[in-house]
Amino acid sequence: MVATWNGTDIKQYINGELKTSQSQGGSYTNDANQPLYLGRRSSASPSYFWYGKLAVAQVYKIALSGAQIKANFNAQRSRFGV
Repeated sequence: MVATWNGTDIKQYINGELKTSQSQGGSYTNDANQPLYLGRRSSASPSYFWYGKLAVAQVYKIALSGAQIKANFNAQRSRFGV
């Protein structure tokens, strides 16, 4: 699964194919000395931590295009028998 956010839209891809897209404006800044958390924070579940395994993790300063996501998926897919 890949998620991108360009400051306007959040897009989620599965196996290199776009599955969902929704508008989500706002801004994001991250101090390089602070951790980047994966997961979700809510009042019902205040944890920021990911409890699972990640096979591949990549973080970019830009929102990748659909073509870039597909190329990354195709480059890694044989590792997972897909």
